[in-house]
Parts: sequence; C-alpha cells; structure tokens
Amino acid sequence: MHHEALSEGTLPTARAGRRLLWRYVLALSIIATLVGVSHFASRAVLAAQRDAGAYIDISGAQRMLSQRIQHKIAMLGQGNRSRPELRAQLAFAIDRFERAHHALTRGGDLGLEGRLTDAHRQLYFDPAPDLRLDALSLEFAGLARAVLNAAPHHREAALRAFGAFDAEALLRKLNTSVTMFSQAATTSTDQAMLVARIGFALAILAILLEMMFIFMPAHRLIRSSMSQLERQNAALARSESHAREESRAAQAARIRAEEASETKSRFLANMSHEIRTPMNGIIGMGELLAETDLTPDQKLYAQTIVDSGQSLLAIINDILDFSKVEAGRIELVTEPYDLPALVYDVGALLAARAAEKNLEICIDIAPDLPRWYDGDAGRIRQIMVNLVGNAIKFTPQGHVLIRLRRAPGSDPPLLDIAVIDTGIGIPVEKQAKVFVDFEQVDNRSNRTFTGTGLGLAISQRLAQLMGGQILLRSQTGVGSEFSLRLPFQPSAQMISDQADPPVDLHNRRALVVDDLAMNRRILEHRFRGWGIAVTSVEGAESARDAIRAAQAAGRPFDFGVFDCQMPGTDGIDLFKMLCNDPVWQEFPVFLLSSVDHRASNAHLIELGLAAVFLKPVRTELLSQAIARALGAQALPPAPRRAAGADAPPRFAGKRLLVVDDNRTNLLVASHMLKSTGADLVLLKDGQEAVDAARAAPADLILMDVSMPVMDGLTATREIRAHEAAQGLPPCQIIALTANAMKADMEECLAAGMDGYLSKPLSKTEMIRCLDAHIGAAPPQPDQVVATG
Repeated sequence: MHHEALSEGTLPTARAGRRLLWRYVLALSIIATLVGVSHFASRAVLAAQRDAGAYIDISGAQRMLSQRIQHKIAMLGQGNRSRPELRAQLAFAIDRFERAHHALTRGGDLGLEGRLTDAHRQLYFDPAPDLRLDALSLEFAGLARAVLNAAPHHREAALRAFGAFDAEALLRKLNTSVTMFSQAATTSTDQAMLVARIGFALAILAILLEMMFIFMPAHRLIRSSMSQLERQNAALARSESHAREESRAAQAARIRAEEASETKSRFLANMSHEIRTPMNGIIGMGELLAETDLTPDQKLYAQTIVDSGQSLLAIINDILDFSKVEAGRIELVTEPYDLPALVYDVGALLAARAAEKNLEICIDIAPDLPRWYDGDAGRIRQIMVNLVGNAIKFTPQGHVLIRLRRAPGSDPPLLDIAVIDTGIGIPVEKQAKVFVDFEQVDNRSNRTFTGTGLGLAISQRLAQLMGGQILLRSQTGVGSEFSLRLPFQPSAQMISDQADPPVDLHNRRALVVDDLAMNRRILEHRFRGWGIAVTSVEGAESARDAIRAAQAAGRPFDFGVFDCQMPGTDGIDLFKMLCNDPVWQEFPVFLLSSVDHRASNAHLIELGLAAVFLKPVRTELLSQAIARALGAQALPPAPRRAAGADAPPRFAGKRLLVVDDNRTNLLVASHMLKSTGADLVLLKDGQEAVDAARAAPADLILMDVSMPVMDGLTATREIRAHEAAQGLPPCQIIALTANAMKADMEECLAAGMDGYLSKPLSKTEMIRCLDAHIGAAPPQPDQVVATG
C-alpha cells in the first residue's frame, strides 16, 4: 500500500518536472540564439567601427603628408636643393602619401578595398575629373615626385608646375574625407550602442520570462516535492518499521523451519530404524524360507513376501533420500571408479527383472572412452538403477539399451550415459512432470504403473549435485531416452582400459546369431574393434546358410556367438542341429542367455559348447573366453559364487558374536550364518558383548547400534580399550544399523568399528562382509568395508 501511494504521488511531480525541463531547454535555446545574434551583430558593428577608425587615421595621415610635401618642396625652392636629407624626407613623405591613398581607394596593405561608403566613393571617384579626390591626390603625388626626380635644369619647370597645382582644393577635400570618416565612426559607435541596448533589453525580457515560466513554477514544484518527500519519508519510516517486523517474523519462521527440519530428520531416522527392524525379519525370514524344501505354491508365497518387502524397502529408501536431498544433507564421495563395471553391474542386477518381461538389456560402450573416472559411484549406480528400472517398467516389449559415450558438441566435455527403451513413451505435454516430486505421468487412482513418483526427482537432484543433469527425449508409442550428463572427469589414477581382449584376435572370423538387431550391432562393433571379421544374422536358417557358405569358400568361422532366446529355433536348438550335422566343421560356440534355466544343462557342455553367459555379458569375460577357446593364453575370469550360496568352509572355527536386542534379528542372523561353519554366540545387549569379548577373543562381532543397558557404540569403545590395555590384536566389529544417514555411519566408524551393514540384512551381503573381513585375504587395518 505504501509503495502504491508513493508511486501515485510521484507521477504528477514527474510530469511537472518534465514540463519545466522542456521550458528550461526552450529558454536556454532562445537565450543562446539572442547571444549568438548579438555576438555576430556586435562583431559586424565593431568591424565597421574598426575600419572607420583606420580610415580616419589614414585620411588624417594623408592630409598631414600633403602639407609636409608642400613644406619640403617649398624648402627645395628656397635653395636647399643640395641637402640630401631634405630630399630623402621628401621622398619618404611622397611614398607614404601614395601608399595612404592607395589604401583608401584600392585597399592596399590594409585590406580596406570595397568598404568605402557611397559618400566617400563619390568624393574619391566623382565623374567630373577635376573634382575627384582620387585624381587630385594622384596628380599632387605625381607633381611632387616630378620635382623630386627632376634634373637640375628641369627642376624650375617642375617647381612651377607644382606651384600651379591647387593645393588648397586638395586640402579641403582631404579635410572633407576626414570629417566623413569621423561621421562614419560615430555612426558605427551609435549602432554598437543600439545593439548593446537591444541585447540588454532582450536579456532582461528573457530573465523576466524565465522567472515567470520557469523559476516560479520550479519553486512551487520544489516546495511540492519537499512536502511530498516528507510524506514519503514518513511512509518509508512506517514501511521500514513494518519490514523490520516482517524480518523478525521471517527470522523466527526460519528458526522454526530449521527446528522442524531437524525434528523431521530425527523423526525419519527413528522411523527408518523402527521400520527397518521388522523389515529385517520379514525379508530375512522370507529369504530363509525360500531356501527350504517347499511346495511350488509355498515357494511362490515366500518369494512374494520377499519381493513385497523389497518393494516396501525401496519406497522407504526413496522417501529417506528425498528428505536428505530436500534438507541439503546429501554428501558426495569422490573416488576412482570403474564405469563399465558399474554399468554391467546395473545390467546384471536388473537382468532377471527384464527377463520376466522377455526384454533384453543391451550395453553399448564407446571404445574411445577411458574406463576409470573420479566421482560418487554409489550415487551414479543409484541413478542408473532408477533409470533402467523405470525403462523396464514402462517397456512391454523390445529392449533397454544402456549407451556410454562422450556427449556430442559439449564444451566443456561431458560424459553421456543414456538409457534408451522401446516402451510406451511419454507425451510431450507431460514430460516436464516426470522430474517433479511425487508426480507421475499417470496420476489416476486406477493407473497401471505404481510408485512414489520420487525416483526421477531424486535422480535429477543427485545429477545436479554432481554438476550434471538428466535430459529426456521421448515419443509416444516409440520409446524414451533418459540421458545422464556428467562432467567428463577421467581418474588421475586411471588403470589401463581392459575392454580390449588380452590376446591378438586379428584376422579371426565370427558368426553372430541374434534376432535383436541392437544386440547384433553391439557385438559387431565390439568384435570389429578387436580386428575380428563379423558376419551377423537374425535366425537359425540364415546361420546355417552362412556357415555353409563360409565352409564352401574355404574361410570357415573361428567361433560363434548365439542368442538363446530366439523365436522359432533358438540358440540351443541351433547348436544341437549343428552338432548333429555331419558336414559341420566344428568351431567354438558361446551362448548368451537372459535366463539360466536351460543354459545350465550339462549335456550342452558335453556336446562341446564353449561357454554360456548371462546377458549383458562383460567385455573382458567374453574376450577371455574367446581367447581360451581359440587356444590363446588368457587369464580365466575370477570365480563368482551365486547369490545366496554358502560361504566356503574356511569360516569353520571362526568365533562370531551377534549382538542385537531384537529376538527376531538374532534369529534371522543366526539362520543366515548357521551354514557358514562359524561358531556363533548370540547376545542381547552391549554389556554382554563386552563381557564375552573379555572372556575370549572373537574373530568378528556383528554389533547392533541401538540397544538397552549399553548401546553398540559404547560397547565398541569398551572393547577397543580392553584390547589396547591387554595388547590384543583388534577383532573386526561390524555395525548392524537401521539408521541410513551418513552421519550415523560416520559415528560408527569414529567409535572404532570397521564397517557397517544396513538393515534389513541380506544373506548375500552378510556373507560377502564375512569374506571381506575374516576370509582368506582380510583387509588391512586402515580399510573399511561398507555394504548394504
């Protein structure tokens, strides 16, 4: 309101000020014009006055010179003819007389030509020859010069001629000329005075007009402005007082918001702990139940419990991540990571989900990309899992492609990790909503696809925290492309790219059989980069034709890569057909499968199958297998245990303390670890853990953080103090925590723990943790292994 009043009060003043400004400019223009006119008029009058003064001086000098000439000639006539100085004086006087006359009539050295008045012209150039002052003056000068220059015997005649000249008439006319020039000077002076009076009068008039139309309105405007300024100052003072009150209210609101945010964070941490504890029992017992001998229906029920628990846990994680992003509590970790390995891990993690929908996950990595980068691998994996998971969810058929390359035309360079699907697509008008919190493309109550609507929003904010962004291109019914753009930061500790094969495979020939064109293109690109000649076909009949043609040309294939899942005759049937064909010149065959229920058939290995790989297959595994099959020396891939497999017998005899106040958690952990061969001791609080560690050294302690009597952090400090006092080697202590905040993890490590496992516990992660800490190659004291 105050600002509106100020604005309304300012408008009339502004208009009045603009009117005064134009008046002032007009007055200045008039005054400048008057000054200019007066200046030029004064210059003209003063020039005329100056000329008149010059004429007076010259004409007066001429009159004086005429008298001097007469006097000098008279002295010559009186017998002073032999006086040289007299003759020199006469010559000088005649010369000066002629120059003065020439200046008056023709300008001469003084530049006065053309400035004679009409009266002077008539005086000097009268039509009657005997009346012209010009003629008289020239005749007088000529006679005087004749006397000066006459020879002695002619001098008398020259004197008589000079004496006969009417010198009085000449003198009268010269006097008249002086008088006329004096009158002209007087006239010029009068004109100059008139111009000065007119200029003064006009200046007085201009000042009066300025006072009337400028100064007096300006005075009124200033008074009005001062009054208005006083009102505005008063209004401003009221506004400042109001602003101070609002600032104090905003400060108080900010403090309340911070307190509310802190309360919310504590609430979320507590809720996370309280929810994850029963989730640990649900998921853990579900996994253990699924490993027992069950009927098919019972296995389905157990798997449904595990899947539902994992879905609920994903929702809890999304909400917790969103809260941390919103509160600005996300902290990134920058360390070297293997990007291709990360991408293949994501593909392997989601391959089973894709296989359930008969989809294939394809991975295409540009060969010119380095392998190692600096960044937060955990957050990048989180984004990738979200993008690929969404692509699988919204793709009913076809494939999901993960493509890695440098972003084209980016400066500075960017890394482009694109997830491209052949799904339902997103309408243009709804594409902006996919990155909005709790928003989905389809928000109907009976929508087909479920979810919190937080995954993409969290992913976009994480990408922005890492200096990048997620771009979207989509077309309804064709598919979508989500492109994660991140700063291109190869690691300074970069390890040589191991995507190349470990041996020379140049000049080898390969047959690729796959019904999916994208898979064929990726394998062709990869093999040709290794120097392998590739023939790719999309079905069994085309493959058999290609094999026969190659054998007939004397250039058989060195190996083949067949897809297991193809319409009609699949890769397994094709391999069997070739094995039964007596004309087939056998070569190594590799199967790529999206599922492993048929690929595990040992009969195929007996028939000569080289290897079976689950899609997406890692580049180095495939290259090593090909090298081995072709007889080259290559290191075999490191063996990997299947998820959920029991730990090797080397844990037998290891003393493990499991400390948790929740009976269900103890039950889950004991059942997960009973097959490892370890000696398990179950304890319900920190004090019991301290007593047990003092009684007998333990190899590893799984320590819950929140417990009655003594919490896990205090118990860890007590155990570390006892070890230091007794000189005992430190045992490995792993935190079991349902708190997922980074600060909670750091607090565990600061208390002396060696790592942490997040609840709900996974058997795979727990066994992996045991293997890392007390397996055949335990970590160094300064290493920390964090899982979950």
